[in-house]
Amino acid sequence: MELRTSDGFHSPADVHEPRSAEPVAGVVLSPPHPHFGGDREHPLLVGLAAAAAGSDLLAIRHDFRDGPADTIAERGDVAAAVSWLRAGRPDLPVVAIGYSFGALVALGAALAAPAGPDGAADRIDAVVAIAPPLAPDHVDLGGGGRLSPVHLVVPRHDQFCPPEFLARLDLGATTTDIVEGADHFLAGHLATVVALTLAAATRLVGIADGG
Repeated sequence: MELRTSDGFHSPADVHEPRSAEPVAGVVLSPPHPHFGGDREHPLLVGLAAAAAGSDLLAIRHDFRDGPADTIAERGDVAAAVSWLRAGRPDLPVVAIGYSFGALVALGAALAAPAGPDGAADRIDAVVAIAPPLAPDHVDLGGGGRLSPVHLVVPRHDQFCPPEFLARLDLGATTTDIVEGADHFLAGHLATVVALTLAAATRLVGIADGG
């Protein structure tokens, strides 16, 4: 399918229906940096989408728009996916899940989304940030809003944001999983990351992992 953003961009996306008639939650899956080959076909996003659908979650994995890839404009792509998931399901809890560049976009989109009522179309209920490049000297999430509950999945040997960086950041109340033996690119650790991510996502929105 193709998502249409509020500012007129179109983002290709794939939808994975849950095994149940009605999903218990939705997940938006955002890819790594689009200028370095990151797109919705990344094996981690494909694996997450399949596992999510098998756990009664409605999943959408999307590409980012063409453009500067500054993590700001791309928040509109996440917002469009959230709104699509909630169309006709205003009370559906939605988790934004991003990997690397996509993790920064997911965090920024959660901050930028208006607080609004519980049924707001672009409300993000939780974020799972996988290997977020949150180097404290150059990342500014901006937004100024209230950050949704956040879980970080951090490779032990991440080249861009190793676990020791996290102590210098103020992201509010967060929980963290450390992926032992992994670096930023997660080779050989995708199954572990999928399991940790879905467990965190379902926990953050108060549902049991059906996987």
